[in-house]
Amino acid sequence: MQGTFLLITFVIIIRYRKQIAAFFSRINAPVLLVALIASLPFMIVEENINCGAFNCEYTLFPWTLPFLLAYTLLAAWVVRRFNVRFTRALVAFSAVGVLWEATVGVSSAEFQTLPGLWFVIIAL
Repeated sequence: MQGTFLLITFVIIIRYRKQIAAFFSRINAPVLLVALIASLPFMIVEENINCGAFNCEYTLFPWTLPFLLAYTLLAAWVVRRFNVRFTRALVAFSAVGVLWEATVGVSSAEFQTLPGLWFVIIAL
């Protein structure tokens, strides 16, 4: 049931992507705020996909959502404040995210079953 809901949500987002983009472009707010609001559906779907692997209950707003929004806000602040190229900041914050998942995140149990340093190869 949960997988069906997530699949339908994903198909709707893909099917109506132009209309969704047009809706968000009409919002008269700072670009960063609009970007955070626009990223919410994708974060919710992705977090529920992670949750589905561990048979936890589907929630509309996963408890990790505030942390992900704060992390995204921090990444945007670093790019703007220190004039860092977006791709470098993206790679750095993605590496931190992978390390977080591999050590204390949901994926840590799966990564611990891999022999040696296979998680490094998977992360790359």
